[in-house]
Amino acid sequence: MLDDMIRVTKDDKLFMDVPGIKGWIRSQTQFSNTVPLMKFRFAFKHDIDPSTFMELLTTKRKLWDKELALYEDVASDDDWTLYRYIMRSPSCLSSPLYSVEKRMLFEDEGTFYGYYSSVPDNVLPLKKSYNRCNTVFGGTVLKKERGEYAYYSLSQVDAHVNGFVQSLVMRFIPQRTQEFYEKLKKTIYSL
Repeated sequence: MLDDMIRVTKDDKLFMDVPGIKGWIRSQTQFSNTVPLMKFRFAFKHDIDPSTFMELLTTKRKLWDKELALYEDVASDDDWTLYRYIMRSPSCLSSPLYSVEKRMLFEDEGTFYGYYSSVPDNVLPLKKSYNRCNTVFGGTVLKKERGEYAYYSLSQVDAHVNGFVQSLVMRFIPQRTQEFYEKLKKTIYSL
């Protein structure tokens, strides 16, 4: 399913194209008709171990991503990890974003996959000073393509902002995404 979703289709609108990073947006999917799907492709040349790369995006992300105020694994079993995180405010007009999600990571024939989605609010209740951020659907794919790694990230996230704040947040997504992947790339190359 994730392999099908990373393919660019006529429903995907290119909104970001800088060296090493492309971004597309789709207004709706089978998971949600109200929250857009954002799709990114981040390419880099490095022989990083895939498990180290995934750690940089999860348990070690706070070491290099200053926008992340909190990240912690709460519980896990053989398949799933329950975790929560707090992102600093994406704009001066909204509260920090709080999310509780479940994550599954697995490998199949040299391609590394991740799936994540929010859990119900009652699993770890929201603190009043935060804005609840719900991931309707999230997926990642890391694989080798033409001599480099390609990391695909797909997500439909409802940050419960609308009107002016939503348009402001959407306006800054390309810039913030580019900054995020440039920081990640710098971290990868420093290993």
